[in-house]
Formats: sequence, C-alpha cells, structure tokens
Amino acid sequence: MIFERLRTFLKTRRKTYELIADPEKIKERDAHIYRVAYSDGYLQAEPAVLRRVYAAVCLALKEKHGFGKQRCMDILKIADEKIVNEIRCEEDAFEVLNSMGIKVNFGEEGDRIQDWDVKKNDDVMLR
Repeated sequence: MIFERLRTFLKTRRKTYELIADPEKIKERDAHIYRVAYSDGYLQAEPAVLRRVYAAVCLALKEKHGFGKQRCMDILKIADEKIVNEIRCEEDAFEVLNSMGIKVNFGEEGDRIQDWDVKKNDDVMLR
C-alpha cells in the first residue's frame, strides 16, 4: 500500500517535471482543461436554461394566443429541433434575429426585445 502510494507520487512528480520542461505540453494541458471545463459547464447549464425558456414560451403562447398543451408541445418540438440542428452557436442566433428585424438587448434596462429596422442599420450586426 505504501509502496503503491510512493510509486504514484513519483509518477506524478515525473509528469510535473516533464510539463515544466516542455511549454508545448503546458499549452496542450491548458487547452484540454479549458475544453473539459467549458463542456461541463455548458452541459450543466443548458438543461436548466432551456427548461426556463420552454416554460416561458408556453406561458407566452397561452396568454397571447390561447395555446393549450398539444399546441405548445408542437411548438416546443419544433423549437427544440431548431436549437439542436440549426441554431448551434451565437452567430446563428444573431443571424435569425437580424433577418427578422428583432433586437435583443440583455445589457440595457427597459424593453429587451425591440423592433430593429435592418435597412437603416444594415452595417451593424446585433449582439
């Protein structure tokens, strides 16, 4: 047991020294850590965020258009398919919103969702 711990300690120490000696290994290790951490954070946050958005969409459809369970489910299935297959990144989301003339401002007070005249502001990509 003690010898196993010592062997593990020495292997770890050896890897640490190899890392210090090779800057490329440091870059590779840091890139790997970033990818894993980003992926883990994204995967943990995504279901909670999507659940809230889907619930808000259902409430809005019910209030504005009187949608019931089945029609809300139909819309959510379409939205989920779009999220999975078409809107894969922020750029895709901006492109859709811009093409529809909708501006979403998360950093400003007041109405977050605004009408956006694309023809007047075609040189500006909304973010």
